[in-house]
Amino acid sequence: MTKQPGTGSLAVDGRRSIVGAVISNAATLLVALLVARLSGEALLGAFAILFALRAIIALVCGLGMRIAMTKFVAASRARSDHAGLRGAARIGVGAPVATAVVAGAVLALLAPVLSEDVFGLPSMTGPMRVVALSLPFAVLQDVTLAGTQGFQSMRAFARIGMIVEPLCRLGFAALSLVAGWGLMGLAGSLLAASTIGGLAGAAALARRVRALPAGPSSYPWRALAGFAGVSWVASMATQGILWVDVVLLGALVAAEDVGVYQVATRAVLACMIVITPLTAAMAPRIAHYWETREVDRVSDSYGGVVRWTWRLSIVPLTLVFAAPAAVLAIFGSGFHEGVAVVLILSGGALVESLAAPSAVLLNQIGRNRLNMVINLSALVGNIVLNLALIPPFGIAGAAVAWTLTLLVPGLVRIAVARRLVTHEWPLRRPHLVSIAAAAVAFLLVRALLWATDLPDLLDLVVAGLVVVLVYPAIVLRAGLVPAERKAVRSAAVRARRELSVRVPVLRRWVNRWRVRRLRPGTERIPVDRLLSPHRADILARMSIFDLAADHRDILDTEEFFELATRSPYGVWFRTIVVPGLGLAGVSEQEQDTLFRQAVSRATHLFESFEARGFDNQHPITVARVPADTLVGGRSLAEDRWVPVDGNHRLALLVRSGQSHIEVDQYVVDPDGDRRHNTATMRDALGQSEAEAVAFLARGLCPPGRVVTTWSELLDELALPANRAHLEQWPEARLWPSDAAVPAGSVSP
Repeated sequence: MTKQPGTGSLAVDGRRSIVGAVISNAATLLVALLVARLSGEALLGAFAILFALRAIIALVCGLGMRIAMTKFVAASRARSDHAGLRGAARIGVGAPVATAVVAGAVLALLAPVLSEDVFGLPSMTGPMRVVALSLPFAVLQDVTLAGTQGFQSMRAFARIGMIVEPLCRLGFAALSLVAGWGLMGLAGSLLAASTIGGLAGAAALARRVRALPAGPSSYPWRALAGFAGVSWVASMATQGILWVDVVLLGALVAAEDVGVYQVATRAVLACMIVITPLTAAMAPRIAHYWETREVDRVSDSYGGVVRWTWRLSIVPLTLVFAAPAAVLAIFGSGFHEGVAVVLILSGGALVESLAAPSAVLLNQIGRNRLNMVINLSALVGNIVLNLALIPPFGIAGAAVAWTLTLLVPGLVRIAVARRLVTHEWPLRRPHLVSIAAAAVAFLLVRALLWATDLPDLLDLVVAGLVVVLVYPAIVLRAGLVPAERKAVRSAAVRARRELSVRVPVLRRWVNRWRVRRLRPGTERIPVDRLLSPHRADILARMSIFDLAADHRDILDTEEFFELATRSPYGVWFRTIVVPGLGLAGVSEQEQDTLFRQAVSRATHLFESFEARGFDNQHPITVARVPADTLVGGRSLAEDRWVPVDGNHRLALLVRSGQSHIEVDQYVVDPDGDRRHNTATMRDALGQSEAEAVAFLARGLCPPGRVVTTWSELLDELALPANRAHLEQWPEARLWPSDAAVPAGSVSP
């Protein structure tokens, strides 16, 4: 169970990115909160202008390499073109950073003119020059981390770009505010954090490139420049939409109004934190699958990300729609004027949560020129709308411009993605369930706020609790696709197992709760009839105990884990446990960790059994299968018992030679899970007909009867009525019998 270096699953990268996005946005929000609380709207407005100015210039200096690096690295890896990958990485880092150095120098020279004549804030000159110094490092961080994403791993991007740099920025900003350094200190926090992030990103990318097989480099100048140039314009348009309103407001209204608008936009953008990490995790996979012509996987990745950007964005947006005043109250008492802005912007955020993945899809399938046209048109429209609406309506006009700018291009991109790739609209049943869940939560919050008269912050707490309790319950109940339901069940099982191992008190409580519906045993059960024909995995579990008995001196060592991996126990884990718990999408490293935990627990159970025997305080759980009941597509003419829980303990009893399970060694679960995995284990172990039939004979033929073929098994059945049922089993087609009853003669 080895993990390919530099790669990760979409599910793992998505979770990692969301955690990073939460930390990043929380840090950014806390910076705005600290500035608003400690220094007021004016300083917050000035800092917002500097931050927006740097974001726009950094985007210009990026030359479109942020998107191009991800695509070209991913596509080069898919083709095993390591020479082109190295060359693309060098071009993609060198050109933008050199441009940023020049742009930083120009900004430093123009700082007095911009501060005094454009923004009317002469005190901004010094801080603007500090921001100019941070430009090369900010660009270095962006392009290097984009390159690491091309290796289909979000580890470096999440750790550095979403955790380390934002937390450093927050820490330095808090220090400067406490020290009273004002705007200059806040600008210094940008410089310090960007320096750390840029150097760390460069080290991360260099480490991955050095791990490639040695060889020459080739430089795809024309292809990279062509793609990056189009992506550059598209990216500038996209980011321009996010920041141009702040810059125009800085030139057209007072800094205090810019501060109110910045708080309102921060509150709404915090609701969209999942969009960037999920689409960033999706981007290299789209490029890889498109390069290898796996169009179905492109559609699946896109559809999955759209579902989750929509679901996860609606949760905080519901809270913002239901209690906007309470949300703004976090920043202080001077921001209530932003309520209208929050409500207007939330509509645009809702559309963006559905449309944003389509923009990434278009870029990564090579339709970045079309995406550029859409984004450029949106930017022009945004500027026109801002210039028309800000003078008469102020910050509310800017909010309307931003929302309209997201609405129309978003719908266009969705339609284009449908026509070119998916051939279906992204709004499906799971999305409608999310809308219904949000509507229920919204109505409950409004009813509670209408019926009570609490302070704003308490209103926010109450509203948050309602949304968190109501929305997930409805979505989990009715809004998941089958694969997601299986993953949720698997996560619940894994969480329960981890808690039961690490929190013994909780395990005892859970066991007592489970025993309430269990019934005591009433009869001795033959071991062979409990295992066969449905549960060959019990023998695979027994193999780990055989291995432990033969290698007592190396238990819990790396050598023993390697032996366990190659044993039937390892086959059982990979074949039965991994798919059964929904672990197929997680990384090999995580699967290996879980396997090691399973082996360690099994060996400790073995030592306990050897020392003290079977513990009747922890009985095996079984379930009864009525006659004619299909289990894995196979039925019998008689009632049978099947194991449900405690299967490792059952394997120990089998290994000890016990022929029957005594009444005090098991309990009955009326609703226990009845499953058949004998066929799966047979195929995974590569068993012959004789080996497979010998196991089936243990539970279907008289004791001691030896059979080697399917025909012999049918002739030697302990209950002849079972023959008609077995002839309907898939094994009857796998090993045809001359005496088989014609198909369809018996209804299974």
